[in-house]
Amino acid sequence: MTHWSRRRVLSALSLLTAVAAAPRVLGAAISRLFPKPGSDDFFIRHNDQPWALETLRSAYGVGPITPISHFFVRNNLPMPADTIVASPDDWTLTIEGCVEAGKITLGDLKRLPTHT
Repeated sequence: MTHWSRRRVLSALSLLTAVAAAPRVLGAAISRLFPKPGSDDFFIRHNDQPWALETLRSAYGVGPITPISHFFVRNNLPMPADTIVASPDDWTLTIEGCVEAGKITLGDLKRLPTHT
């Protein structure tokens, strides 16, 4: 059984806060890096569940640098349901096995003030 000290809980919450803030900070850059579903101009679609795309030879171009968005994509697990992905602020973190067990949503974590 894992012991959750206050330091460990705060570290986990800090990590979750950073992960929650990443899409806002990196959203535009990340959206350019990864292919959109249906990007058949650059990929051979092997299957959708899990998503597996292979880069077409013609997508590499003639230059020395291939854009990251043109690399192959492999997922080991099926894509989450649209109902789950549509509302990430409703995702819940449950902390158990400590003196004060509780739950917090990703939306609540995003609203917490940051401290340095």
